[in-house]
Parts: sequence; C-alpha cells; structure tokens
Amino acid sequence: DAVLELTDIGRLEDKLVVTMSKGQKQRLQLARILLHDPKVLILDEPASDLDPRARIEIRDLLTELRALGKTVFLSSHILTELSDVCTSIGILEKGQLVVAGPIAEIGARLEAQRAAVAIGHAPPGAGAAVPGLQMPAPGTPGGPPLGFVA
Repeated sequence: DAVLELTDIGRLEDKLVVTMSKGQKQRLQLARILLHDPKVLILDEPASDLDPRARIEIRDLLTELRALGKTVFLSSHILTELSDVCTSIGILEKGQLVVAGPIAEIGARLEAQRAAVAIGHAPPGAGAAVPGLQMPAPGTPGGPPLGFVA
C-alpha cells in the first residue's frame, strides 16, 4: 500500500501494462523496484522519452525517495534534469571520471571556465578548475548553449 501511494499507481491497478503510457510504465517499474525497500537505487535515464508532465512526476518521486533516505544513482544526458534532483554529480568523458562533487560547486567552476573561454582568458588556476573538460565557447558548435546551467 505504501508503494502504491508513493508512486501514485493505485489508479492503474486494473489497467493492462500494454495500454499504459511510457510515464505510467516508468512509475510501475519504480514501484516494482521499491517493493523490497532497497536503500540504494540505480536508474538509467529514468525520464527518457517521457513527456514534460511525466518528467516532472518522476523528478518529484525521485526527490521524495531522497527525502525518505534512499540513495539514488541515476544517469542522464540532461544536466538540468540532474540539477533538479541530485545533490552531487559525476561527469564522465570517454569512460573516464572528469569531475565529481556537489552540483553547486561544479556549476560554479564550469561557469567560471565558460566565462574565461568566452572572453579568451583563463583565470588563475583554470587548468585545475575542471581537469580534462574542454569547454568550447558558449553558443558555438559543441559548446554549451547560452544560459547553460550544470
């Protein structure tokens, strides 16, 4: 009953899985995972292919799981999605960990590095800001979009 309430799938009780939306199926899968009350969850792109409303619902559910003391590891290519639900991140590049730590700290370092690249200057110690992470100028091909937030 607690899992049904947490995942809000009680209303789907009589629905066939094949008729469910992608978001409903994601909630069902999370409910199945939560049945044995794990302390750690590992999720691969939990919001992949979801519409905006379902993304918000999954984000809210992940935030609630964190509040319940669960540790959630998740992968995503959408950094803004991570900033909404994660306290710490790790960035992998070509299979190597480039940087890891609290989102606010990494975001500040990336912003400083991005600003330095944009004006063509490197701040003191910029080489160590985010080792190995090459950031093209904002708005350029391969670079972060303007307003990029990690």
